[in-house]
Amino acid sequence: MLTQGTADKDFFAPMHIAHLEQHCPGVLKFLGFPPGWRFLFAGDYLDVWFDPSLVDPSDVG
Repeated sequence: MLTQGTADKDFFAPMHIAHLEQHCPGVLKFLGFPPGWRFLFAGDYLDVWFDPSLVDPSDVG
């Protein structure tokens, strides 16, 4: 459960990458994306997009 330590079910709890395979195996394939890519994985919902504000323009290309 990702909400350990709080009663609020919407609370975000950071997780070490070593625990992802056990708790969120569906996100592992997105961790190899280049810098600037974001993803939202929530149950059956998946959204993947590039956010240029996350990278230095000289690094993209």
